[in-house]
Amino acid sequence: MAISKVQKFDIVTIHRSEIKNAPYNPRFITESNRKRLKKGLEKFGLVETLVWNKRTGNLVSGHQRLSQIDEIEGTQDYELTVSVIDVSIKDEMALNVQLNNASMQGEFDIDSLVNMAGL
Repeated sequence: MAISKVQKFDIVTIHRSEIKNAPYNPRFITESNRKRLKKGLEKFGLVETLVWNKRTGNLVSGHQRLSQIDEIEGTQDYELTVSVIDVSIKDEMALNVQLNNASMQGEFDIDSLVNMAGL
């Protein structure tokens, strides 16, 4: 069976030193949310890959997770499996916004959340 025609990434393991934070990244995280993210990573681990552009070396998606992984590891001397893309800086910036835009990811159905809470 063929891989979907919309899949535009490879999965590769690289050294942390190859990953640069995108200098233009417009995302920030509050201290309380940072602590919640770290707690979630400690409990569940990293369960989806970060997105890295091999053309620029920039992290496209996952800046907050990566900063918490660095704290948990206590070093930057480790390897990480990432989704690798190869795009221009212009497309990279557009993807950075798209991959981090909550309004493009749908909304929660409050009734469904209430039902989940009762499980």
